[in-house]
Amino acid sequence: MHEVSLGQILRDYLTGNAIESTTYEDLRQSLAKVFVEELGYNSANLVPKVEITFFRGAEKFSRSVDIVIYNDAGVPVLAVLFCAGQVNTFAREGLALARLLPKGPAPLLVITDTKTAVLFDVSTGKLLEEGIQALPRKEKLEKLLRTVQIEKLDEKTIEMEKRILDAYSQFQKTCCTECVSVE
Repeated sequence: MHEVSLGQILRDYLTGNAIESTTYEDLRQSLAKVFVEELGYNSANLVPKVEITFFRGAEKFSRSVDIVIYNDAGVPVLAVLFCAGQVNTFAREGLALARLLPKGPAPLLVITDTKTAVLFDVSTGKLLEEGIQALPRKEKLEKLLRTVQIEKLDEKTIEMEKRILDAYSQFQKTCCTECVSVE
């Protein structure tokens, strides 16, 4: 199923801004609420829909990370992706997004469909935890951050990650709104 507009507006849980309601937005809103109300995060440290931009030739494209959790210094520490589908199949795409975050990369990535989740060390790509408990409580995230290392990426690695993201983005074309052609 593709994400489509429901033709309505709702209030974003984290920002209070009016946003478009889509087939998945209610799930993203619930996820933000879980991080704040159940997992102990300060809503001021969570930013929704952080855009990652890249180019294919002269054409500009962007993808967004559903929620980015920042430390008090404004550095991303956890990228959160919502997916509709088997969560582990979004791992490589999610790692590219987490590595390309502005002021990043984020050292940790969690991918969830709201029923289960996977948690990754972004630097190594290693799966750290699987199951809904992979959504880390704030205290657990603080402990994990002491065990993972992350460094700024060099330009060659950034370009490689952008190419990976570009390749995965080609799958984002929807049969409902865009024509995918093979020449």
